[in-house]
Amino acid sequence: MKRVALPLLMIVMWCTAAPGQQFGPQTAEQLSNSPAGSRILAFVDMVNHDEAPSSSWLSTTFTPRLVDKLGETKLRDLFDEIRQTDGGLILHEMVRKGMFAYEGIARGQRSGQWVRLTFSFENQSPYRLDAVGLEPGAPSEAPALYPSDGPAAARPTQLPEIVPNDAKPQSRFLAGRIDEIRTAVDNYVQQYLDLDIFSGVVLLADRGKIFYHKAFGLADREQGIGNTTNTLFNIGSMNKDFTSIVIGQLIAEGRLAGDSRLVDILPGFNQDGVEAVTIDHLLAHTSGFGDYFSMEFMDKRDQMNDPEVLLDYIRTLPLQFSPGQRQRYSNAGYVILGGVIAALTGKSYADNVRERILQPLGLQSTHFAGIKSLPHRSVGYMKSTTGDVFDNRRWYHDPNPAGAAWSTAEDILHFYQSFFYGETLLSNKDKARLPLFRMIAPYYDDDRAAIPLAGGSNGLNTVICEMLGERISIIVFANMDEPVAEHVGLGILDIVRQEQPEKPSLPAHMNVYRAYRDHGVAHVKSHFDELTVNFHPSDPKDLIINRIGYDLMEQGLYREAIELLTLNTELFPEVANCYDSLGEAYYRAGDHEQARANYKRALALQPGLPSAVEMLEKLNK
Repeated sequence: MKRVALPLLMIVMWCTAAPGQQFGPQTAEQLSNSPAGSRILAFVDMVNHDEAPSSSWLSTTFTPRLVDKLGETKLRDLFDEIRQTDGGLILHEMVRKGMFAYEGIARGQRSGQWVRLTFSFENQSPYRLDAVGLEPGAPSEAPALYPSDGPAAARPTQLPEIVPNDAKPQSRFLAGRIDEIRTAVDNYVQQYLDLDIFSGVVLLADRGKIFYHKAFGLADREQGIGNTTNTLFNIGSMNKDFTSIVIGQLIAEGRLAGDSRLVDILPGFNQDGVEAVTIDHLLAHTSGFGDYFSMEFMDKRDQMNDPEVLLDYIRTLPLQFSPGQRQRYSNAGYVILGGVIAALTGKSYADNVRERILQPLGLQSTHFAGIKSLPHRSVGYMKSTTGDVFDNRRWYHDPNPAGAAWSTAEDILHFYQSFFYGETLLSNKDKARLPLFRMIAPYYDDDRAAIPLAGGSNGLNTVICEMLGERISIIVFANMDEPVAEHVGLGILDIVRQEQPEKPSLPAHMNVYRAYRDHGVAHVKSHFDELTVNFHPSDPKDLIINRIGYDLMEQGLYREAIELLTLNTELFPEVANCYDSLGEAYYRAGDHEQARANYKRALALQPGLPSAVEMLEKLNK
């Protein structure tokens, strides 16, 4: 089945994730008395230790497979990144989920952020760690588990005092370096232009004042129209922050509360467990609702432009987990919040944003309605596996509370200046009631950290990297495939912080195909990780070869598609979709026996997979 990467906002840190005496919640004593549990405690101890792990410690703690795959340097970087981001970890929950799998919740000692941890172990003594996963987690009410004397969970009730921009001294990262930074950014962006994987706008600001603002490449390749600093870009999920501000305003007005229940505001939600979903759950992506993008949505996207039709569709979607128990990025949750806004105000979501945000801030180049009639819009572009360029018009849909508004980089700068530092839209006291601000509060006093907020989909990508402690804003808008804007933005952040940015590279699917074309499938298999660096970190990597396979099938190159999709089943043997896609390649190539075998394998891994069921019925007629 052909799958596509869908719009994202969250930045997630991944590393690739053991037996105790019994399943279920574990005590510190149970962990310390089991081989696997003691490895988890050793992992936490090393995170909370100042020194880098030694080679002997790494080889004792992690399997040779994982050490070989990631390398000692990357594993040490993992510990450094956790220390720099969170200042150490405090375990609050740890549950044994399977014979060799644990899952838990920890809290950053300095940041106060909650982290979901997953651990997988080898299935024989000495039970070393074979994979570790870290991603944003839902808050836990459980007391500190390990170390048990950890400080109480930080629950900021207010933001630190925020001084006006004109009273804030210039950052040490910018003092005397503005011209140097401009030149370095020019040179860095040129590397992306040389690869023909970036076109868009780059903006840098110091305390709200722009000191770099340039446009690159073409807004419309067919018409030969260049991007300018006034070109409008689809900002993707960035407009979730507009939605959260309106929700915050309604809370401040007393018309809503963070613990207000969804079912008390909007009728028609009857999913199991939905009665527990609150406004805070929807804001924090912990409601259990996931995405609404699907083939059904795409088939009916014109009808889905009607907010009520889209809401009705979301009412049919099941919860993916119990509210508050996990965190999963949720476009559906923000569409629901838009429905809440409309229900409480008697006005459309777009009218609320215009009256409550755009007009007070004077944002004349930001649009949540009437998109088709707007001039100066960029067209989004993607590159196929073989380097052909095609536009993203087939993916267009009207703006809604989850994404797809249009704006300029300068307007977005003004919005986020108010969002992070101003009180025109919402007082600091009222901002502190919102989950995002509770999460980022510690970073207002951090002179190195940057908060990345991004939006993206096929053929578009936007990001702002905001150094809250230094008041430095880095904004990149791209009308090319994600995650290019995020890579450019993070590279510029490295330049500002006087660090070496990563060298630009082709998107993962193009890199893999070139390696296959030039060196063969065995080379791709042995170098897969290094070939796929330029891929969104929170998207599953089986999508990369899956995309290549479908690109090749569309060109009738079935032998090459089958060879690469077979490799995908070897790299990701537990992913049903890999076999489903291989089955389709065999079917298109006329080998129905192999197609049938792979569809059966897909169903063994994921019973009821619709595409596999449909194709087997077709093959068995």
